[in-house]
Amino acid sequence: MQETEKVTNENPNIKEETKNQKSTKELEFTEEVLALDEISKQTLFDSLYSAFVNTENRDTVLYLVLTKASKLLREKGVLKSSPEKDTEFSNRILKLSSQVRQVLFDSVSSAIENQNSRDTVLHILFWKSEKLLFESEK
Repeated sequence: MQETEKVTNENPNIKEETKNQKSTKELEFTEEVLALDEISKQTLFDSLYSAFVNTENRDTVLYLVLTKASKLLREKGVLKSSPEKDTEFSNRILKLSSQVRQVLFDSVSSAIENQNSRDTVLHILFWKSEKLLFESEK
């Protein structure tokens, strides 16, 4: 009897996990970005690094790089969208609170300053973006 209750009690958790996974599926750029060809990843990283080194402001850096990633993914056929929607993900990030955007920028800045690899920096940017966005939309 206790085992039956235990299984029944676990089912809502499984459903909640599945629901959370589905809701983040539309946000998952990390895997797609890291699966891009080497030239595309290097282009994206160069854009990020250039904006960072040229001391563009935080929101400009985030907007430019996230929009560029969406564009690259669309051009490679990974994202099924129109050019008008290239800014959708970056706009969602820019709607987060200033503190949350600063956390994201600080994470990326730290990764760059610590001379992490290109893929590591890109992973941190997109994983952290998705995580913060998901947490804010709970």
